[in-house]
Amino acid sequence: MVAPPGDDFDRQLQKLAIEAQQHPPQSSQRLQTLNKLINEIWQSNQLGHPQSGLWLPDVYEDLYNEARQRTMLEICQNIDKYKPQYPVMAWVNSLLRYQFIAVVNDYNNNRIISLPSLDDLERFASQEDTLDDAILVRRFLQDDPENLLQAESIRGRPDVTFQILAWARFVEDYSWDELSKNLGISPQTLCSFFNRNLRNLMPYFNRYLQE
Repeated sequence: MVAPPGDDFDRQLQKLAIEAQQHPPQSSQRLQTLNKLINEIWQSNQLGHPQSGLWLPDVYEDLYNEARQRTMLEICQNIDKYKPQYPVMAWVNSLLRYQFIAVVNDYNNNRIISLPSLDDLERFASQEDTLDDAILVRRFLQDDPENLLQAESIRGRPDVTFQILAWARFVEDYSWDELSKNLGISPQTLCSFFNRNLRNLMPYFNRYLQE
């Protein structure tokens, strides 16, 4: 059940935060209290959504979920840093904004810039280096030298592998909506699966695509 905003909710969170601080670190009492606090925060409608207008919905969902998970972990690790003179949610949303920036930085540092779309190939077809990169990407996606791309599939759909989605997106230039209709899987599920595995497979891409 979603907790409504209001003074009672704020007081309940503050009570749990202060109670957690009073128990020794790593004690079962602190952990139990922190679990209650996290559950209240998680189910509330008061978590902020930093930079929500700056990202495509599917990308933002992945970034936000990661930032939210990191925020909950930071609350547990640093509950003693909470100052009772401030509302708990003000502190939490401050942590969330910081964690979202950190997630975005990780995303920007790790994402693959060189994966081209069909539009990119047409636009830069006259540039030899870009075309060579495109050919390398196509060959890599097709060959999958270590069979890692085809090893990752959507739960319950072994036929929908990362390799198939990558080829459809970057070679055949299908949109997520088109793939969703063809495969009978929501665009959000496809995007989430693809983006998560793209980050995990980054070292694999780099081994074969970096000069």
